[in-house]
Amino acid sequence: MKNLNLCFLFLFAFIFIACSNNQVSLDEEVEINTIKMNIQNKESDTLWTSELEGEFLNTKYDYSDSKIGNVLPVTYDLFYFDYDYKELVFPELDSFGSLDTSKIPQELLLKTQAFINDVSKNPYGDFSFYFDKAFYFSYIFFLNKLKNNYQEIFNIEFPYKDLDKSDTKDSEDASKTLENQQEEVAPLFTSSRIGQAFISSDLIQIPVRLYNKKNYLDIDIFVKVKGYLIYNIEIKNWSKADE
Repeated sequence: MKNLNLCFLFLFAFIFIACSNNQVSLDEEVEINTIKMNIQNKESDTLWTSELEGEFLNTKYDYSDSKIGNVLPVTYDLFYFDYDYKELVFPELDSFGSLDTSKIPQELLLKTQAFINDVSKNPYGDFSFYFDKAFYFSYIFFLNKLKNNYQEIFNIEFPYKDLDKSDTKDSEDASKTLENQQEEVAPLFTSSRIGQAFISSDLIQIPVRLYNKKNYLDIDIFVKVKGYLIYNIEIKNWSKADE
């Protein structure tokens, strides 16, 4: 009798568990169906835009002979990039030109920059080292034009005075006075830019922009290829900064 009661107990527990599992599965199925129905209702109520270029999206292309927009052929060359291509790109200044100095020999480039620096420190110095002796007078003409227009155009007093050694007690006093000017007076030009040179078989034309703060002066320095000696300097353009 005891064993019979145990059998009924196990059978009842099995039936209860089975029914509970079925009920959970039914609840899950109802929930899934409800979510699916909500999504379908949302899609049906949504206003979708018209498909754009559906034909092209579903078409397979052979990129060896296809065309972009029926005009440009899609080939390997279109996507080719030469990683060894190393052409340099240089900036440009308005009304001046390119700052590409790559074609100027390094010796001449350094000599030109040294000349500019020396003139800025003291325009009345001895610059015969930079010039063809037969054309040193061209610097005197350049200096006169520079001095006569510097204050008028830049509205800045020309910072250096021409020292005549005959007006001093001796040449040593004149040298000391000149050194004092270099130490006490601001440079004639605060910075410079050398531009792209024009090179021929016997001469080189080097454009230079000289700055005094925001004011600037454009000049052309003409140099002989042989010896890199200057034979002329031309003033091309003055520009005063807007106040």
